[in-house]
Amino acid sequence: MNHLPQVWQSRMVTTYRTCSTAVDRQRMMPFERYRKLRRRLKSRSRVAGVPGALAGVALSSAVNVHFHPQMLEFQNPEAELTHILGMDPLAFAVLCGIGSGTVGFLFGGSVFNVIWNIVFKNRSKELQQ
Repeated sequence: MNHLPQVWQSRMVTTYRTCSTAVDRQRMMPFERYRKLRRRLKSRSRVAGVPGALAGVALSSAVNVHFHPQMLEFQNPEAELTHILGMDPLAFAVLCGIGSGTVGFLFGGSVFNVIWNIVFKNRSKELQQ
């Protein structure tokens, strides 16, 4: 800060002092309340991700059955099944379901957080402080 002109230095010190007043500290919530609120928000976000995961698995299953209906016909010999990316169609469907469920879980939790931040603006601002 020594390389700045004296006028700028005094303005910076004044600005710093006004920003870090006791009034700002009083607005902040206690740390225990912050932890409880943050923990509750995380657990609710995880619970909200479950419907997203279920929707992802259902959508993946529907798409796989639509594009590969022979996958569920168990009377066909193994030679007649067309492999998908070198895998058995059922194994491919399971991997797609796992991936879609994971993406749906993450997406569901993110959507919950966005909606929560919109609905509870005051608490959201308190958490961010």
